Amino acid sequence: MAQNIVEKEKSGSYLHVVASKLVELMSSKADPTQDSPTHYTSLRWIVAFGDAFFDANMEWVKRHDPVFGAGSYGHISRLVPEHLFIMHKQLESLKNGGWKTAPEFAGCMKAVNGVKPMGKVHKGGKEFFERLPTLFFERFENTEHQTIVNKDAAMDATSVENIQATQRISS
Repeated sequence: MAQNIVEKEKSGSYLHVVASKLVELMSSKADPTQDSPTHYTSLRWIVAFGDAFFDANMEWVKRHDPVFGAGSYGHISRLVPEHLFIMHKQLESLKNGGWKTAPEFAGCMKAVNGVKPMGKVHKGGKEFFERLPTLFFERFENTEHQTIVNKDAAMDATSVENIQATQRISS
């Protein structure tokens, strides 16, 4: 989409400048000889997780209740406990390595294979992407748990976790 805007908008216009910078960012690589752009590879992970975890669960939330029938849209409270159990099992499966074989992650894995090692995690090379799943699931679970327990505390914990995650990635 950004490439389309670059081609169609007048050079120097706000849209053209923003789209050009986005194309540049999405094309940047930790190493010029690697196949996959770093930011593209990161986005592939986020999209794959969304496809693997959120899509089916959001589809469930929008369904009619099987007992009440048409017009009974959404998150019917009598079904929430069992669906949360299912979501927890799905998350555990992905966290415990299931993401490696999930079809939704195939494009992400291909992109990761195109990233070259850079020697240190903070340089954005293959080492970063090898560490990403562990930190991602740790962060996702902590945020999820904190949100359920106390939304205000979750905001504070999220800020602290952001700092801690940045420190862990850099080390």
